[in-house]
Amino acid sequence: LGWVDAARGNDAGAQEWYERAIAVDPTYPHVYRRLADLYYDRKDWDHALEYYRRVLAALPRYFEVLVQSGNSARFQGDTETAASSYTEAGRVRTDSWIPRYNLACLRAIGGDPDAALALLAEAVDLGFDAPKLLAENDDFTTVRAAPGWGELMARTEAAAARARK
Repeated sequence: LGWVDAARGNDAGAQEWYERAIAVDPTYPHVYRRLADLYYDRKDWDHALEYYRRVLAALPRYFEVLVQSGNSARFQGDTETAASSYTEAGRVRTDSWIPRYNLACLRAIGGDPDAALALLAEAVDLGFDAPKLLAENDDFTTVRAAPGWGELMARTEAAAARARK
């Protein structure tokens, strides 16, 4: 019922249902995920991260929650926790470009363009094909001047062209 309220745009009602479900069964991690996502959408990073951690306590290899907990930590300014979450997500899903891309963002804003470029190259190898995302993401402002950026953009554009076919 919480999901139905959320789908209808009634976040307060959804939260009530989720909290009632937790009261009935505090061991069911998927309700914590729904509640965490509500907080995430509200940009309430502290509460989102709190509930994502509850999910991970029960399901430590939950890829999407690892990524979202990393995002929540990042938006809180906790880049160490964010990096740890993204790294673990990369171990869980070795085939996904998402953790590498997110780690590249962290490395770029942290002043390590070489690490950011290497992670972005791995992301392209794993299927990342969105040159516009690279060109428009402010995280990569300083990385765009680094040697290798042009080559990375060319590889990403080629991947995008293949994906369109």
